[in-house]
Amino acid sequence: KMSKFDRDPSIPHLFSSDNRDFRGSGWSRGHMAPAGNNKHSQAAMNQTFYLTNIVPQDLDNNGNYWNRLEIYCRELTKQYSDVYVISGPLWLPEMEENAENIQEAYSPIRWKHQNDDISEKGDRSSNEKPKKGGWKPPPKKFVKYQVLGKSNVAVPTHLFKIILVEDPSLERPMLGAFVVPNKPIQNVRLREFEVDLEEIEKYVGVRFHQDLDRSQVASLCLDTGCKLNDYREFQDFFWNRSMSNPWNMHQLERDWKTICERGLKTEKLEQVYLTKKQEFLDKQKEAKEDEKVVKAAGVEAITTSLRQPVVQGSGDTQSVESSATKSEQPAVQLAAAA
Repeated sequence: KMSKFDRDPSIPHLFSSDNRDFRGSGWSRGHMAPAGNNKHSQAAMNQTFYLTNIVPQDLDNNGNYWNRLEIYCRELTKQYSDVYVISGPLWLPEMEENAENIQEAYSPIRWKHQNDDISEKGDRSSNEKPKKGGWKPPPKKFVKYQVLGKSNVAVPTHLFKIILVEDPSLERPMLGAFVVPNKPIQNVRLREFEVDLEEIEKYVGVRFHQDLDRSQVASLCLDTGCKLNDYREFQDFFWNRSMSNPWNMHQLERDWKTICERGLKTEKLEQVYLTKKQEFLDKQKEAKEDEKVVKAAGVEAITTSLRQPVVQGSGDTQSVESSATKSEQPAVQLAAAA
């Protein structure tokens, strides 16, 4: 709870991002090494909040699908002795958008079923001329991403997670590699984002688990099912937590609108929404009443100060008192005559 997002002290400022880069961007600060995995010490927790461990992540993705994936990894540690998790950002190419490939460009990533190689019949290096209506040039691909703030923090298009599980009870280690788009994801099976480890290595430029004999590795999803927490139950938990501690009325109304649009509305969530909304309305009413009291007190103070004579020094005080005494003398004389 004491941890705060901050620069990594080991990185020169010239090459570091800053919290100001994220402000007003609409992107959350997403942990790669989860804070929830480092509760064993305050020092470890603090390190997960260094901006070197943070990437711009879609807010819904961060709190929902990616969060469920992190929980899945923690559940594995309760069943197996050793669980190694590697996470990171990716900037992947997308195909040119046109009428023919717009659907494919935004479909789930399935690299292991793709083949970018041009067949021999369509090889332009061949002397054979392509038949009419035969060979077509491949669609153009681009790497496009947003950058944030003065530091130009690059927003990844995807995030990857590599999970290796070892345990004496297993005949061989289990391995799973996943690439998740950096956008809102609802009820999608984790296996939809499973890829070959080599595909991630190709884009990252790093060989992972080099000492691992990959011919003797089992599929994590085949053995465990790769089942994340129930989507509806997690959504109920997530939105209940979000609406129970809203920053302001605007966030509360925005969350409730999202819940209704996604068909996640329940009696329990509606009750939380109505209760928090009433609390904000009561606070606004109290604030207005307090403002009226302050204004009234201010007016009364000004009126009182105007009624009091202006006193400047002891001489002036004596003159005021003497004049008041003289004005009272006729009244005393009349009383004595009577």
